[in-house]
Amino acid sequence: MSTQSQGSGDHAIDEALAHAFAAFGPAYKRWTKTRLSEQGIGYTHARALHLLQCKGPQIMSELGDDLGITPRYVTVLIDHMEAANLVARQPHPNDRRATLVKLTDAGRTMCGATGDEHVEAAAELLRVLSPAQQQALLEAMQALLAELQRRGFCPDPDVLLSPPHQPVDR
Repeated sequence: MSTQSQGSGDHAIDEALAHAFAAFGPAYKRWTKTRLSEQGIGYTHARALHLLQCKGPQIMSELGDDLGITPRYVTVLIDHMEAANLVARQPHPNDRRATLVKLTDAGRTMCGATGDEHVEAAAELLRVLSPAQQQALLEAMQALLAELQRRGFCPDPDVLLSPPHQPVDR
């Protein structure tokens, strides 16, 4: 549902922004995947590492919800990451039906490396914007993520936007 506050020009802007977002998301993901593949890790793997670094050990279903992936894919993802010694499964202390996933030391190291690579890749891409444009983009993205979180479609934006080198104490 679109709100038009200034007449007929608003629909054109709404439409242009909708198309730009739709095009930017997949293109940025491909850009990031290419850069991360040089580190030997996939995009979703890197996002999972970041979430575990920032939020601490997670129940697999919560991790899947935060990543926006199906329960079956969470299992495949964690199997792959466990085989690479990036994460470890452990029984939940209060719910024997649940399994917690936590970072290993190797996972923390990989998270730092992939976080650094992601920041470098983003910085390289964002150099086409002036510092003022970068600040405006950051503020706009924070506002949009906060609104999506308020509507229940996004995990805590502070976690998503926090640097991967800021682990939680858990």
